[in-house]
Amino acid sequence: MQFTLIRHGKADATASPDHRVRPLSEEGKAQATARREKLGNPQFDLVCHSILGRTRETAMIIAEPQNGTPVVTVPGLFYEERDLRGEAVDRLFGKLGHAAPREYMSEAEDEIISLANETIDAIYQEIAQTGAQNVLVVGHGILLQALARTLTKLDEPFMSCICGECEGFVIRLDHYHNNEVLGIEQLN
Repeated sequence: MQFTLIRHGKADATASPDHRVRPLSEEGKAQATARREKLGNPQFDLVCHSILGRTRETAMIIAEPQNGTPVVTVPGLFYEERDLRGEAVDRLFGKLGHAAPREYMSEAEDEIISLANETIDAIYQEIAQTGAQNVLVVGHGILLQALARTLTKLDEPFMSCICGECEGFVIRLDHYHNNEVLGIEQLN
């Protein structure tokens, strides 16, 4: 079983003052195309992304899903506007910016882990329904790295690094329920 977890490409900051509605910029589209090529144009069995459009755009460019490949919005990869857990993360983002997840965890661990657990449960349900073995997940830095920590039960390398645009991890597990880690590759 393989999970490829990738942060979305660069957003177009000029499109809107509201970061929730910003699409990918041309640079972000180029980043996603380059990531697909660096991954060797893989075929994914399941494609997951957050509720924000730029994660779907990134996922569609990287995965180039074929007919029948499930493409699923997973709300826990981002947070709803009035979700108190997300508000805590948002406040910290205003304070910390793109800091290492360890810094976020020191102030909002319960909220972040709750979102990560909700997310992995939703992804596991999709895996159970589809039988997917090669899963692409496109999301947002802190929550994506918390998801990686939840999948592997390991802090490192996830909690000390900062994922740039279209960066992330490939995680190979023996089986998604027992979480025996067979390998972790950092995608820079």
